[in-house]
Amino acid sequence: MANMTLRGVIVSKYGSLDAFGKDVGWSHRKVSYIVNGKQEPTASEIELMADKLEIEVSDLFRQIFFGACSQTVNMEA
Repeated sequence: MANMTLRGVIVSKYGSLDAFGKDVGWSHRKVSYIVNGKQEPTASEIELMADKLEIEVSDLFRQIFFGACSQTVNMEA
């Protein structure tokens, strides 16, 4: 899932946010809010998304909350 957005993962697997929303029982608005960072998913929602997207919870958590952050870390001080 490296360098892929949450939206990209969902669309890659489901074809659309709406299809994903139907599978998890959420409205388009809820999926859109989570994907766009306007609503933080609960722990159980993260587990559900990871299960449906067939990815590790830790990878999904990182993508949701740190997806916009740089992957490069400079360890030299």
